Amino acid sequence: ARDLQKEKLAGEEDRLKDGQSTPQEVLDFQVDFAVAALNNERSKLDYQKAIVDLEVAQGTLLETRLIEIVDNQILGSE
Repeated sequence: ARDLQKEKLAGEEDRLKDGQSTPQEVLDFQVDFAVAALNNERSKLDYQKAIVDLEVAQGTLLETRLIEIVDNQILGSE
């Protein structure tokens, strides 16, 4: 969706240069692109959160990150 909105914005900017559009219409396309970009980033964040939630539910969160707790000290691979 983000890529499509980016293409639409570029097309509308070209139309503005040719006098076939208005600044308001370009602004509307910019808003649509910004919303699509935000939704894209939110989807990535939701996906990462779902992975963490799954690992927590499975009890594998520390293991998958190579973190070990020994004698109340956190040991990690560095």
